[in-house]
Amino acid sequence: AVATKLDWAIKLTLFRRHAERRGFDWASLPHWTYVADELAEAVTESGFSGPSITAEEALRHTRSPVPETVQRLTIFLEEHGLVWDGIRPFLDFKKELCEIDTRFSQLGDRGIFQALDRAGVLDHDGPGVGDLDGALETPPASGRARLRGEAIRTLARRRQTSTADWHGVWDRKRKRMLDLSNPFAEVAEWQPWAVDSELDVPSFLRR
Repeated sequence: AVATKLDWAIKLTLFRRHAERRGFDWASLPHWTYVADELAEAVTESGFSGPSITAEEALRHTRSPVPETVQRLTIFLEEHGLVWDGIRPFLDFKKELCEIDTRFSQLGDRGIFQALDRAGVLDHDGPGVGDLDGALETPPASGRARLRGEAIRTLARRRQTSTADWHGVWDRKRKRMLDLSNPFAEVAEWQPWAVDSELDVPSFLRR
């Protein structure tokens, strides 16, 4: 019901259809994911000293650094009607899903969401959205977005040295910080802040 409305559902539909085109049984993907993760973790824990190793090399009995894991996972695959020949197609397919996930929100004409929207196949505009242009300038009446906006306006008028991100506002002149880690904060509670302190300071403020 929400396959054309919500981002996660739109992407899930894209993933399922791509799996169908590539001949993958959607129900088998959790099994392949488990096998790939277990194999990679076993190789890491084995202390393998080579520069890299492919899944195929990890499976070869004469070169495998994890023969016990391979044997255990072989039984697991057989129990689910799968064979090792499917590991490489799965790993390639996983990369394709990651690319779809990345391109979904890509800005510009190459973005998958934009392409679907242009094609008119999405129904994501909810009723009563209101004044979008006004929303760009006016934050919500409650929550940390309003507090952040008010703090930034005040500091900008005073031309004070300050920095802000999603989690807080740092006022260097008065050596204080506004903690906005709570998205439902209603009151601006400024706290003392030691400018040289590493605590709760975003990385771009650390010199």
